[in-house]
Amino acid sequence: MSSRPAIPRHIEQEVPLKRGTIARFCCCPTALEKAHIIPWRDTQDHSVTNLIALCANCHTRFDKEKWPESDMRRYKAAALHRRARPSAPDAALIRAMVDII
Repeated sequence: MSSRPAIPRHIEQEVPLKRGTIARFCCCPTALEKAHIIPWRDTQDHSVTNLIALCANCHTRFDKEKWPESDMRRYKAAALHRRARPSAPDAALIRAMVDII
């Protein structure tokens, strides 16, 4: 069992998980989960600014491939300004971003 404490409820509610059933990063129709932009082991930080909503696939890739913090923060900022479902151009842009990373 992990010794990491749970994300406080008031912070958890601020991380936007309910953007429809489309993962904003890869556009897969799937459930989302919270991920730490800077790993918990490095910061012990559960703040809203350090959390992002990703699908399980992108969360795993983010951890294993060590995607840059700067890219994740840019993505998070852009995702907060998009509609609940990406339009076709947004989906193509997001897929291209995933391919680049």
